[in-house]
Amino acid sequence: RRAAAIASKLGWARRVWINEERRNVPEDKRTRGAVLRSALSALGPVFVKAGQTLAQRPDLVGDEAADALRRLQEENAQFDDALAFQTIADDLSWDGPLAPNHWWPNPRAAMASASQAGETLFAALSPTAIASASLGQVYKATTHDGRELAVKVMRPRAIYQVALDYVCWTLALKGLRRLWKSQADLSEIATYVGECVWAELDYHEEAANAAEFRRAHNFLGFVTAPEAVYEYTGPRGTARVLSTLWVHGSTLSALPTKSQRVSFARMATEACVCQLVFTGFVHCDPHEGNLLMVPATDGEPEKLCFLDFGLVSRVEPHIMEGFARGVRCMIGGDYRGLVGAFRDVGFTPADGYYRRDPVTRESTPCEADELADAVRNALEGESGGTTRFGALATGLGSLSTRYRFLTPPYIVLLCRTFLTLEGLASKADPEFNIYLAALPYAVRRALAPATKEGSEALRNTLLDESNRIRWARFQELVDGASASSDVAFNSRDHDDEVVSWEDAAAEEEKASSSGKSDAAGRLMGLFGSIEGKPLRAVTRAADSIDLAKAITGSSATARSLRESGTAALASYMTAFFRFRKAELAHEAAVEAERSREAKRSALALKVLAVGHLRNLANGGLRGVYQLVMLVLVGFVMLLSAFWRVVSDVFVGIWSGRQSPNVNRSSGSTPPPPPVIPAVS
Repeated sequence: RRAAAIASKLGWARRVWINEERRNVPEDKRTRGAVLRSALSALGPVFVKAGQTLAQRPDLVGDEAADALRRLQEENAQFDDALAFQTIADDLSWDGPLAPNHWWPNPRAAMASASQAGETLFAALSPTAIASASLGQVYKATTHDGRELAVKVMRPRAIYQVALDYVCWTLALKGLRRLWKSQADLSEIATYVGECVWAELDYHEEAANAAEFRRAHNFLGFVTAPEAVYEYTGPRGTARVLSTLWVHGSTLSALPTKSQRVSFARMATEACVCQLVFTGFVHCDPHEGNLLMVPATDGEPEKLCFLDFGLVSRVEPHIMEGFARGVRCMIGGDYRGLVGAFRDVGFTPADGYYRRDPVTRESTPCEADELADAVRNALEGESGGTTRFGALATGLGSLSTRYRFLTPPYIVLLCRTFLTLEGLASKADPEFNIYLAALPYAVRRALAPATKEGSEALRNTLLDESNRIRWARFQELVDGASASSDVAFNSRDHDDEVVSWEDAAAEEEKASSSGKSDAAGRLMGLFGSIEGKPLRAVTRAADSIDLAKAITGSSATARSLRESGTAALASYMTAFFRFRKAELAHEAAVEAERSREAKRSALALKVLAVGHLRNLANGGLRGVYQLVMLVLVGFVMLLSAFWRVVSDVFVGIWSGRQSPNVNRSSGSTPPPPPVIPAVS
């Protein structure tokens, strides 16, 4: 019966869709999007999530349909408020009125509420849902101690509906496997997705996911998630009510200026690609309704808040490394390396590559170069083929009749994540490039591999057979790490204001300098981290005399190394100063952790430096000569780092003393730091 209902609803939507296409109905008069939204909403949670993904892809369904489906992100069909209030009372074991003057279906409690007698659960509770999602709806409440809460209540029969849809999907995919004569077990995909959606019904697990997400991405500085309030959450294992602290923020569409929308998209992009290739903890439902821009308050910068952590995925280290490699190959146009990355992540069989007969569906082995050429032709012939993940998926889909590709179960949710992300980012900038946005984190993953194979690849990339550093490749990695997510967006942040070429050039120079400084901080930060063990091993194994020559020389690489070292020293000094200042301001907790990170990195670098200095001292006249030169350059780097810190303090004091009416850009500035000389 359920299968018949699905076929009926989707069949009607399909007929309306095809009919309007054939009659060339003008877009402003089309109803197909609304019909499809109504059908998906009526079919339940699994289908609603499919509609939410399509809502972010107007390139696939058209603007009219995307706008209609977007309402599924915040305006799903609500269930009866009385049922929700009854669920809250039952789940929280409350036998009285929920809030003052608040209607409740229990007559005895309603009478108590009307007479203002008895204690209430909340100080205030919205009389109706303020948002409705696929598996529940949300009410706003205020506790008696003044905290604002988002109270999420599970839909009636949600567990039954998800279980039934899982069975339907499994049977449908088994049928498709027979129809397509596929060797892959497509029901594994249904099992994986079903397990993930089923996990959404465990509200305590969702709260734990949000806490883990905050911890894993705290280092980004601009990502957050709401905190659970367990005293207003149902019992573990059977909870149908989840309460979290209310988040005051705006969705992408609600932001008034283009600069704010681009900033939102940059944050979302950087956070999501970081999840895929670096932390491995992926929020799989990042549609517009689940992302809020939180304005800056009380000295805190603006942040991006992720909501709804029922649907998450954990990516294995070798998969992260494979995706990171694929990103670098896409940017570099290395299609031979790209098909190698396909095998690493399970897109192709582990034992090689196969050509497929379109008629008999039989597979025969083929060379990697053949598949690489086919992938190149498919992507270069696809609109956005080298800049969009969605175009990559479409291009590979077109090749699936001629070459054997696999669909590992984990990829379904990741595809949903990044198709949704691309649609969101495209609203801010149609020329958005997801691979450029992913590059800094792809490079960091390459420098901090978590597998034995990745560690060997890092060593072979950075060291030759004589343990001399391959500086050209090292420079490529540093350049990649210094890239900002800004380069993924072509649109300016100026909201149609006219910008002179001098200001634009200055802005570009400032961004480049900032990117290199950030890259230095990230690179040096890796040395003191757990993930930095492979990088420390490579540095320890490097030829000491070759390393010293590179640092003291006059090449671009040498200048970059000295700049990175100076930035790291300045960062350490600044962290130490801020920690002392934070102690006086009773804000030591966060700054203490930053200070500890800087100290760990400094200690790791000290150990590595002492080892190489010992090698130089024992390396004869050549070694001693390089040791002396290295000490001189090190002294100048230390002086330059100290000058930077003092200059920053001077600028801060000077800016604070200026009148608000004075144009600070024309004020005095401290002299530049001393130049670090090259020593031949």
